[in-house]
Amino acid sequence: MVKIVIRLKSGFELPIECEEANFQTSQLTGGLAGYKLKGCKNNRPIFLQPEDIECVWQVLQEGEEE
Repeated sequence: MVKIVIRLKSGFELPIECEEANFQTSQLTGGLAGYKLKGCKNNRPIFLQPEDIECVWQVLQEGEEE
């Protein structure tokens, strides 16, 4: 299970637990271009504009590696 947090530019933070999380970045700008989340457990975003997302991070447990 992967734990991530998506922070929107509005300041809202959306914690998500899912089986798989994939993010695509723009080769021109390096910004978020798209994402896919599979097997969401607690929160499942139906639609988020990539340009509304400020940052995404993975929550690591103690002793866990990337």
